[in-house]
Amino acid sequence: MKISNGFIYLSGNNALNDPNYISLRLLKIDPSNFSSFWDKTFISDEGISYMDAAAPSTLNKYHTNCVFGLDITSDGGILLSGNNAANDEDYMMVKIAPDCQKNLTYAGTNDISGGHTLTSDETWNSSRKIQGTITVPSSKTLTISGSSTVIKFADTWRTVDFDKLASNNFNFSTLEQPTKIIVETGGKLIIDGGAILEGMDACGQSDGDMWEGIEVWGDPSVNYQLTSNQGNLDFKNGSIIKNARCGILVDKGFYNGNGNSAATNIFGGGIIKSTGSQIVNCRFGIVFSPFISHYSSHSNPSKLINTTFICDATLPDEIYRNLDGTKRGTSSFCKIYLNKGIHFQGCDFEGLSSLDLTLRGTGIGAFDAGFIVENNPNTSSPCRFNNLSLGIISATSSGPGFNGSIKIDD
Repeated sequence: MKISNGFIYLSGNNALNDPNYISLRLLKIDPSNFSSFWDKTFISDEGISYMDAAAPSTLNKYHTNCVFGLDITSDGGILLSGNNAANDEDYMMVKIAPDCQKNLTYAGTNDISGGHTLTSDETWNSSRKIQGTITVPSSKTLTISGSSTVIKFADTWRTVDFDKLASNNFNFSTLEQPTKIIVETGGKLIIDGGAILEGMDACGQSDGDMWEGIEVWGDPSVNYQLTSNQGNLDFKNGSIIKNARCGILVDKGFYNGNGNSAATNIFGGGIIKSTGSQIVNCRFGIVFSPFISHYSSHSNPSKLINTTFICDATLPDEIYRNLDGTKRGTSSFCKIYLNKGIHFQGCDFEGLSSLDLTLRGTGIGAFDAGFIVENNPNTSSPCRFNNLSLGIISATSSGPGFNGSIKIDD
């Protein structure tokens, strides 16, 4: 038993969900009336522990024999350890993320909890907290503007159970959904006038507090030049996207078996226009998923002018660490797959100099992709690459296919 932040945490084991198997059980109890705030049970096979109710039906379950320890971690989470009946008593361990963000009250005038889909054009020019998916459908425009407008997004890893992430099993009528912005094909998002989109810090934790970022969906099978066929992002005038796992994903995302967000690589084609904006302390800045087939002649009209990609601090993301547990910086500021024609004009790419050279990330990474790195046409300022592991890296496939053409101004 542990007491933390006014609650009692009690661990043990029983056969709550399946009388044939003894599970590890953890309760959070309100001491004012000794009612259960929440009650979770876990079961394991020989290598992985699952929430009992969400364990795969094919799982080779083993009894939990003993619970050895319960402790509150430095980030406010909970660590449970014990053993099970596998291989004559294997060790098992469960790490539970802090539930502070999940239990926040979104009571501000403009706060959103449980997601929101636009039914008409909207303008957000005041600060707010967001939990859930904001969806901008076709023919709708969301404008976020103003130097005093700060939009804080909840951390999906702090609000959705891992098992639901790993299986993409979300209920969009509840809080059990990712927190991000989705711009569907034909929709438009405008971020203007110094608005800031960032991770939540309301719980005051030193770890976590990263959000999923923005997805701009496209349709690679249709004409790129018709904006109605693609999702559109206009990002400009000192606006900032920060502390996102992927600042801008030009694709539809999903979660892999480890619960990490990833690209489907089949909904590329979204159009990004960025002028005088910043992408700060994101694991990935912008990821362009495939738009063209190997034999297509279409070019990507996305253009980034005077855009700053910067990592000036290690990232608080608890799922993105070195093997020794130390924090990391940005992995890649821009990744491009199977695209051509993307322009970078007078952009800056700045890594974190305090990190080992091998851990400072890549400015632009491309695979079977063409792009243009050139001076700002208005100021003649060049693109700059500083304190990075690699400024630009490009590779092409070994078989027949599209070999990207790269142009770099002096």
